Amino acid sequence: MRKIIIISTALVFFFAGYITGSIHTRNAVALELGGLSSTVDSLKNLGKTVVEMQDNLNKLQKNVNTVKTIKEDLAKYQGVYKGVTGGGAKKQVTPALQKGLQDILPGSQQ
Repeated sequence: MRKIIIISTALVFFFAGYITGSIHTRNAVALELGGLSSTVDSLKNLGKTVVEMQDNLNKLQKNVNTVKTIKEDLAKYQGVYKGVTGGGAKKQVTPALQKGLQDILPGSQQ
């Protein structure tokens, strides 16, 4: 009988504390530092900017690959671009064309 009284008393105190605690508990209030909506808008803009930057990098890489292809094609012409050796049949070009190519390719002067 004594165990039942002790357990009942403990349960009564527990529930009384639980009810009292839940009555006095305050709701959490979020602080608005500069406004939450402006922060979300800033993050959206940042995301859009990152996507645009990635698109620009992809386009730039495509342009770099195009320039490399043109450079390799021009290097096939004999005596036009220094530092390139072998790599296929070299074609003979007229002196006038060779001078024009040398003018547009920096560092290709002989």
